[in-house]
Amino acid sequence: MKDVLAKLGAKHEPGFVREFHGCPIVVFPQCRPDYVAMEKTLREVAAKHPDKYVKISVYQYNAVPPKTFRIHRNVFLDLSPIDGGYLYPKATSELEGDVKTRLGMAKWKEISDGEKMMNWDYTMNFHEYLLPFANVPSIQPNLKYWKSLGGTYEFVQGDNKGYHGEFAELKGWLVAQLLWNVDADVPKLIRRFMRGYYGPAAKYVEDYYDFLNAYERSDKNRNKLVKCADNLENRPELLDDAFLVKAS
Repeated sequence: MKDVLAKLGAKHEPGFVREFHGCPIVVFPQCRPDYVAMEKTLREVAAKHPDKYVKISVYQYNAVPPKTFRIHRNVFLDLSPIDGGYLYPKATSELEGDVKTRLGMAKWKEISDGEKMMNWDYTMNFHEYLLPFANVPSIQPNLKYWKSLGGTYEFVQGDNKGYHGEFAELKGWLVAQLLWNVDADVPKLIRRFMRGYYGPAAKYVEDYYDFLNAYERSDKNRNKLVKCADNLENRPELLDDAFLVKAS
C-alpha cells in the first residue's frame, strides 16, 4: 500500500500507466487483497492527491467484492472476466464460471461509478495462441452486456505474443468495427472480412470457421467452460484424429 502512495508522490510518476480525463492513474498491486488496508490507502490518496486515480484490477482473487467494501470517487476499476467462459454470452450463460463472472461484475457496478470502469477482455487463448478458440459469436453480446452495465472503456487483448493466432486478424478487425457500432451486422462483417482478407480461399476458410463454431457448441461440448487460459491438456479433443480429419 505504501508503494501506491510512493508512486503518486514520485517526481516522474513511474507507476502511471494511463490517464482518465487527463488525470494520471496509478496501478494498485495485483495480489490477494487486504481490503481494510486498501480502503485506508484509497482514503489517503483522496486526501493527499485529489486530482489522481488509483486503478484496482478486478481479477481472480477479488472477482466478487466483499459486502462491506466501498470504493471512493478516485478509483478506476479494471474488470477482467478471466474466470468466465468464452463460447457463450456472459449475460445469459448458465455455466458456473459465467454465472460467477456476471455476479461479480454486477456487484462491482453496484458500488462504483460506471463511468470509471474498464473491461479487460480477451479474444485469444493466451496459453495456446494457435489452439481453436471459437469465441467470435460471443464478442458482440459481451460488448452489449458491458455497455448495459454502464462501462465506458473496453480493452481487448488479442495475439500479443506472435503472429497469426487463431483467427486473430478477424477478431481484431471485428472488435474495432463493433467498438464504433455495437449493433452492427456481425455475419455481414465476417463475410466482408473473409472475402477481403482471404480472397479466393475465403470459401474454404468460412467452411472451417462454420465447422469449428458448430463443433464447439454441439451437445458434446455444451457444458464445457472454454476459458482464455486453457492449456492444451484441458482440450485434448482438439488434437484428436477425428477432429483433425473433419477440420481439414
